[in-house]
Amino acid sequence: MSLEFRHITSYLLWYCSHHTNEDLLHEVILSIGYFSVLHHDNQMLTQSGQPPTILQQLCALPFQYFSNPRLTNILFPTLISCCYDNQLNREILEQELSCSLLSNFIELVPLWCLDLLCSMTTGGSTVYCWTPQHWPTTAMAIV
Repeated sequence: MSLEFRHITSYLLWYCSHHTNEDLLHEVILSIGYFSVLHHDNQMLTQSGQPPTILQQLCALPFQYFSNPRLTNILFPTLISCCYDNQLNREILEQELSCSLLSNFIELVPLWCLDLLCSMTTGGSTVYCWTPQHWPTTAMAIV
């Protein structure tokens, strides 16, 4: 089942990078995060397979996902989930971007703000985000 998940999410990430479907992309990103959170074997699947791997595709998302707070609230928790307590994934991530981005994100976003973000709606559609129970207790596990 895990290999199928990897194949499907990899294809969907590729598809969303070539066709505009932001809602689908956000659901895929969140699914990857839930799939990998606190599960070492699933974390390893995000960096396995033919390049670009899932982890590499996440790191190659458009610049807005690394600068726009609405989009970083979607992407960064998934990157954290993929790399939490996983040295190999952190090393791969560091080849693509600085882990200090994720560390700063953890330190700057209070958990109560995440609850608020999860309950907000914009333009009639739900804001995609993670709930606080998925967050590591320390940014040190990332850097």
